[in-house]
Amino acid sequence: MIRYTVLWLVIMWLCVISWKDWYKGVCGLILLMAFLERPDMPHSILGIQGLNPWNILLIITICSWMLHKSQEGLNWDMPKGINFLLIVQFLILTFGVLRIFFDSAGMEEIRSLQQFTTNTGLWNNYYLNTIKWLIPGLLLFHGCNSRPRLMMALFSLLAMYLILSILVFKAIPPWKIIDVDSLTKHALKLDNRVGYHRVDLSAMLAGASWAIFSAINLARQNWQRAGLFLASGMVLLGQALTGGRAGYMAWCLLGLVFGLFRWRKILILIPLVVFLLLTFIPQIRDRALVGFASTEETGYTESSQELDVKTLTAGRDGIWHLALDKFWEAPWIGHGRLALLRTGITREAIDELGEGFGHPHNAYIEQLLDNGIPGLLIILLFYLTLVSKSFSLLRDTTYPLHVTVGGVALALIMAQLITSLTAQSFYPRQGVVGMWCAIGLMLRVYVEREKARRADKTILIWDNR
Repeated sequence: MIRYTVLWLVIMWLCVISWKDWYKGVCGLILLMAFLERPDMPHSILGIQGLNPWNILLIITICSWMLHKSQEGLNWDMPKGINFLLIVQFLILTFGVLRIFFDSAGMEEIRSLQQFTTNTGLWNNYYLNTIKWLIPGLLLFHGCNSRPRLMMALFSLLAMYLILSILVFKAIPPWKIIDVDSLTKHALKLDNRVGYHRVDLSAMLAGASWAIFSAINLARQNWQRAGLFLASGMVLLGQALTGGRAGYMAWCLLGLVFGLFRWRKILILIPLVVFLLLTFIPQIRDRALVGFASTEETGYTESSQELDVKTLTAGRDGIWHLALDKFWEAPWIGHGRLALLRTGITREAIDELGEGFGHPHNAYIEQLLDNGIPGLLIILLFYLTLVSKSFSLLRDTTYPLHVTVGGVALALIMAQLITSLTAQSFYPRQGVVGMWCAIGLMLRVYVEREKARRADKTILIWDNR
């Protein structure tokens, strides 16, 4: 009861602040993402689905933005290429969702699998909610017009990931990881205690560790650098505790990128960190090597071969084959949103693999199945454009903020792209709100830098004075 009272007092305080300054409301939304999926977080009020603290704050923030945007002189100056790709993705999403409601056989299949029983539930969860998670990032791009606002958003974003790692520690005390139980067994607690699935947490924290490290470039004093380095290490340890192997791979690859193109000393640091983790936390080593001549017992092991693909992919290879076979039936237009459920692949997986799948466990295959080759190409072009712009800021040492904002965005975007090989989704979800916020900040800094270059002057809003 006390926690609910405190929660609502905080929400009311944030609502009052956001009505006066909508940008602070956006930062509040970012911080609340750390607690959004916890079981004790209200998901409805008075039985009204969707009426929850986060959505209430979002609505008030949007209303405040609409009221004050003209007074603040804000202009929508998103790069034309990014604007075009966003609009195309919106149209693809709309078309894909509408196809669900024109597929009576598919709707019956969804209901038979007891996924959703009403059209309203489908519409809300797979269309309105998908768009909703983009809004904080777009608002940050529109309203970030000063250094204090940029720093406020950066702090909120990085603090959200740090809070998530602390919640991981609360669910799995770090010292427990060295006992005889498996890492996977401990990590299963994360779903119920933190709210986010451990695979999603691994992906989020893998990028967040390097994002926080990138902020070291802004530190002016040694204690600030030490604090950021410690925070980055805490997020890394939290990520290690999730047991997400794709996250492990993403963290290492990101370190290689940052080491080769920005901070060369990282190339020495990464092997040392990996050695220490594998030495003192052997469960991480066992988890990372599952499928590579591993002796760990799993429900997927079928052979004694040195490389057990089924175990290595945690049984995902079967659903990948089924999804790709169905993709070739409509390679150019796909089958629309929720194709895995609607086209009978899930039921086929239950019959052939003995396991039901709600999604293909591969974001790239999901796009091919839902939206065909053009849909995937649009997504890849969009993300590669963002990677290019983030990388250009990371390499630009004119202002420390360039390096930091570019590094934050690059870390979160690349972590998403890498972990999407074995899970995730390119449809916006709760777990990628932080990434979209980083994208919004990165695009704002990129636009301001290009304006300054064309005018041949310094970027006054990022001036340290």
